[in-house]
Amino acid sequence: MPPVSRLQIGGLEFKVSGGRATRPITVRLVSPNGELPDINYVEARGEDGSYLSEQELSPGVYRIQVFPGIRYEMRGSGYCSATQKKMETPVGVVDGDETGPSELALTFPGLGCPKKPDSDEDN
Repeated sequence: MPPVSRLQIGGLEFKVSGGRATRPITVRLVSPNGELPDINYVEARGEDGSYLSEQELSPGVYRIQVFPGIRYEMRGSGYCSATQKKMETPVGVVDGDETGPSELALTFPGLGCPKKPDSDEDN
């Protein structure tokens, strides 16, 4: 039996049950030759045409809830303010099935963003 959530507001009780099952995928953006872009995100598109949104867990680490039976293409994108260039990772593929991987690493090719200089405001 699917779980049921209950909420009472002003004497009224609302019950919500069912919904589609999902499983989480942790996506890590990697830049081996520099820093991650200043602004980065993950695009996830299902073979059914759906787009999923990500939840940022920490800089460069995201959680995406995928649906069983659907294959997803995921790509990391970002913008590096130091070079004023958009960056993209190659596409990674994830199956929504329970037996699929729970983590995916997407690597930005090339030099990445230059390392940010340390702030020296005392001079």
